[in-house]
Amino acid sequence: MLGHVARPTTREFLEMFNGWLVDSYIVQLDEYGNQLTRLSEREEALGKLKAYTGKQNIQIRQMRTDGFMYHHSATFIMTANKNPLMLEDGDRRVAL
Repeated sequence: MLGHVARPTTREFLEMFNGWLVDSYIVQLDEYGNQLTRLSEREEALGKLKAYTGKQNIQIRQMRTDGFMYHHSATFIMTANKNPLMLEDGDRRVAL
């Protein structure tokens, strides 16, 4: 994490620990379309993205600690040169 910008790898984004979200204003999901090759991984990533953007209070889970509720105000930005991770048509959380 650089400043208040989190750049989780696809592996970090998909695992059950999400401490990278604490104190982040921007979360950059870079080239996830190229890195998530299996349909199940893509669906899981889209589900997590939907859960994070759908509500501001989420449970933070970090290794060797108890989970806690956290009020986040992070903006998720997906970047890609080719093969972006596509959201559902008509998804209201998208701004181009």
